[in-house]
Amino acid sequence: MNCMKCGKETQAGQLFCDACLVSMEDYPVKPGTPVHLPPRPANEKPAPRIREESPAETIRGLRVLIRWLTALILLLSVLLCATAGFLIHALDKQADSSAIGRNYTTNTSRTNP
Repeated sequence: MNCMKCGKETQAGQLFCDACLVSMEDYPVKPGTPVHLPPRPANEKPAPRIREESPAETIRGLRVLIRWLTALILLLSVLLCATAGFLIHALDKQADSSAIGRNYTTNTSRTNP
């Protein structure tokens, strides 16, 4: 059952929630007095109900999360290894084509003029 004033869920047999009862104690009325509650605004939605998960559902959700994280870590590891391999290959290729230290030539054949 829902509170007649704010719409929150109440215990069975209660017309008002505990918070509304506390606020209404400041304005007592005689028993049997008709009370008119103003309607709630149309755009105001009642508080969403939170569904509690069972332990089995919690464990199942955690297992799915672990699988996704494991797959993500493996994918990132493969990308890291591929990037490292590409960089090593590029640096090795650059070292082969570098002209540093090769600005001289040796001529082993002597020709007599």
